Amino acid sequence: MPYYRTGEHRSSIAMSNLLPNVVYLGQLDYYTGSDGPTPFYLVLPNGIVQGGRCFVLSAFGKDAAGKKNRPFTSVIPVIAILNDHEFAVKRANDKSDEYYWFLMKSQDDGAKMTVEIFNPKDELVTSIQVERQSKSHP
Repeated sequence: MPYYRTGEHRSSIAMSNLLPNVVYLGQLDYYTGSDGPTPFYLVLPNGIVQGGRCFVLSAFGKDAAGKKNRPFTSVIPVIAILNDHEFAVKRANDKSDEYYWFLMKSQDDGAKMTVEIFNPKDELVTSIQVERQSKSHP
């Protein structure tokens, strides 16, 4: 099964609706402390492309070490398409530039995604629902 159509460099079937320059937004409420949830952005500048870039931007209200408002960004990892509805975001050597790596699950023809955050031991830390932002595609 091809991961993307030849010449289009997008994934097949369900993820073909994930166009270039797409931004998803959700709320991260893990380790919030008293500050409440923080915005969680998922940016796909080239859509879903095998080996393409994906940027994850957010901050912890309070991280596991007790540091407040610690930002975390993941800007080096690449996309690894797993099937028609899922892709992982890791560094090419199977590790993220951050402590975490991400598994994305497309829903509603790309209108929403579930983002699962894993630690280096492949343990699920938390999951986040994100929605495609209306101005992020034609």
